[in-house]
Amino acid sequence: MFLHTVGYNIGNRVIGASFGRSGEVVSRYFQRVFHAIGELRDDLIRKPSLETQTKTEGNYRWDLYFKDYIGAIDGKHVRASITPDMQPKQ
Repeated sequence: MFLHTVGYNIGNRVIGASFGRSGEVVSRYFQRVFHAIGELRDDLIRKPSLETQTKTEGNYRWDLYFKDYIGAIDGKHVRASITPDMQPKQ
């Protein structure tokens, strides 16, 4: 349930209907898994390395695509965005 919620951005009601559980149960277990992952953050999440990938470093062909990208995982760019309600007020 947690992976479906996070991976597909699906709400509790839809997850509950898909798995035959109430929204309350889905929410309760989502929170449990979320907190468990938080406890394991030091084991699961690594800070990005400051070293440039040797394959792309100084290579004009790759520089066009990766020049100003920050936060790559395993050398692949991961698209991320902040929802409008979470963005800082200007």
